Amino acid sequence: MHLWICNQCSAEIPQEGGPEVCPLCNQHDRGFEESEKKVAEDTEDKKYSALYREILKELEKYDEGCEPQQLKFCCEE
Repeated sequence: MHLWICNQCSAEIPQEGGPEVCPLCNQHDRGFEESEKKVAEDTEDKKYSALYREILKELEKYDEGCEPQQLKFCCEE
């Protein structure tokens, strides 16, 4: 997969053709470097995805029986 790296903010943009403007910093003056992204093996991705799902299930157990919290900004009391 082609990967373009912004020389301004180092954002990684995966696409075939070179981008005209960086979607993160909206700059084009410094240009982009072309790179190749290696595709990870499917078995490794599946292993980590399964582990991630197990961890999420464990974390959700901590919320059982708790009242939902109301989010506030730091300046609100």
